[in-house]
Amino acid sequence: MNPRALENFFTSKFGLFLVFVTIAGRAKVTTRTFPAAAAGLVVNVLGLVVLVGPLGIAGAGIALCAAYVVMLVVVHLLTRRLFAVPFEWGRLGRIVLIIGGISTAGELVLPTAGVAGFAARAAALAAIPVCLVLARIFTVQQLARFWALMRS
Repeated sequence: MNPRALENFFTSKFGLFLVFVTIAGRAKVTTRTFPAAAAGLVVNVLGLVVLVGPLGIAGAGIALCAAYVVMLVVVHLLTRRLFAVPFEWGRLGRIVLIIGGISTAGELVLPTAGVAGFAARAAALAAIPVCLVLARIFTVQQLARFWALMRS
């Protein structure tokens, strides 16, 4: 398991968890985050017990990522009706697939050193916005606003 991939996965889940904590704070029901944290703690401890022996530090990373997934599910279930946020799940899913797919493929396939590694990774990075446009992630109005900002 690649430590950098685990770090990216963890960071994205941590950021999303903060969105839900903010939702709970805005709705003035921060006590609803406690069950999510408790569930995450249980999953993390179990994951550490099961995974660290065979996988070492990567097992600890996997356990932490699993804990954040459980925390996200629980906090979402506890806050979804309190402060409605109209997530566009289809768009979000496509964004995650595109960025995650290109990043993971680049991490697993591309060289990590030298000019060739830099150029290949820069090309992969440059491919992300192109793929997002091709997948119609952005609306026509968003693209028009982007180009207007770029001109000014």
